[in-house]
Amino acid sequence: MKNTTRGSLLALLALSFSICGCWRSPGEEILDSIASINDSLVKVKARTDQRSAKLPPVPFSDLGCPEYQVLADSMAMAVEKVDHGMAPLFNDLAGVPQDDREAGDKSFTNAHQGEALFTAISEAYTIASGIAPDDSTRMRIAEIRSSAFPHTTPEAWRAAVFMNAPRAAVVTILGKVQVDIEQMRGMCDNALLKACLGKD
Repeated sequence: MKNTTRGSLLALLALSFSICGCWRSPGEEILDSIASINDSLVKVKARTDQRSAKLPPVPFSDLGCPEYQVLADSMAMAVEKVDHGMAPLFNDLAGVPQDDREAGDKSFTNAHQGEALFTAISEAYTIASGIAPDDSTRMRIAEIRSSAFPHTTPEAWRAAVFMNAPRAAVVTILGKVQVDIEQMRGMCDNALLKACLGKD
């Protein structure tokens, strides 16, 4: 009799917690954590954009390094191509519930925009590695790529990031890639400036 009453009380307690919203499932907590990370990335991206808007491009030509200007401009264009490739995915995912597990994959396959973005990101890493004037910058770029974007094909990236992933996770990962690419551009500009100023 005691066990039956105790079980009934526990069931009633669990029901009251779920009704009042006091008890949260692990899935809900994970989605909240992902949303929090995404908010942080949005703030980092906004700060990075704000700093970039305030700072004029490095005047490599005026510093006697016109060849570095061409390299910096090619990296800037690669970053712009990534941003342009991300826009349709972000637009597709706007307003979709955080826990939707199909929206990311639908967006990826919509008009091959996921493949186009994968190509743009891969090209940005390749350009950054090619223009980095020193081994330490190239190694740093390789480290970032191997940890942040290790995928070798669009299908591998799709399977790892977009398939059966909550919308919140997809948006967070896309935001992280965008921030990484922006920071990589800054790293390249700084390395080029250091090399330019160090020329005889």
